Amino acid sequence: MPIKICVPTEVREDEQRVALVPDVVKRLVKLETIVEIQSGAGELAGYGDEDFTEAGVPYDMIYDMDDVNADFKNTTVTLVIGANDVVNPSAKNDTSSPLYGMPILDAMDSDNVIVIKRGRGTGFSGVENPLFFADNTKMLFGDGQKAASELIQAVKEL
Repeated sequence: MPIKICVPTEVREDEQRVALVPDVVKRLVKLETIVEIQSGAGELAGYGDEDFTEAGVPYDMIYDMDDVNADFKNTTVTLVIGANDVVNPSAKNDTSSPLYGMPILDAMDSDNVIVIKRGRGTGFSGVENPLFFADNTKMLFGDGQKAASELIQAVKEL
């Protein structure tokens, strides 16, 4: 079963980080990992869609958020690394939340969600994330890069 990684667009105007840089994407593609890029991911960090295609992501794997969100309903396991507000369901279902109306990735629609974070703390918004407490979510606390590498290696050894 292939491993698929989605790279979301940054949600804060002053965010200068991206979940994966093109150099890492290139290595993942060589390992036969499917990488989906949300159109515009990396722009605030200085990487355009063309940088990801040059790294090996085909143009047809650069998606709008609606396209990516449609996949979650058919996803067995979603791995969330370090994200908070961009996967917070309060943005869709809590009209009193400051996140309400913000576009998010619907990770909670997956059968199972694994969230790798250092803790259950709030994101930039200061809003608690109900996804972290959902029945279909397991929290894996630790350094994102280290924990993700160990998890992927363990899955490959199955």
